Amino acid sequence: MIELKNKNISYEKVVDVFKIGRNLFNEGKMYESYEEWEIIWKYGDKCLRKDIKGFLQLSGGLWNKRIGKSNSAKYLLKKADLNIINSTLFEEDINKHSIIEQIKLELNENSINKSYCSISFKI
Repeated sequence: MIELKNKNISYEKVVDVFKIGRNLFNEGKMYESYEEWEIIWKYGDKCLRKDIKGFLQLSGGLWNKRIGKSNSAKYLLKKADLNIINSTLFEEDINKHSIIEQIKLELNENSINKSYCSISFKI
């Protein structure tokens, strides 16, 4: 985890934190990715907070799915869907439509009760 001494986060730190969170996410470490992305939430401005919100909801939703909280998982994944599609964070590097399609598959009734996650993305 990246330590920040002041309350502001630089763009370079946002990039580093997001990539670390993405790598953790792609390794299936939903809780750890959430914790990493939370740094952007805590130290970012209003725009950064808006942009990272969907990714926090995505990792949180999939973590809830993994621990058997299917109602919480559905709620957070539905919110993540809306917030990721409206996010401008790394817009040119992320295939948001692919992530949204994967979220929709996760929300499928047959999938929501299974503990695995097939969502991954690159930046």
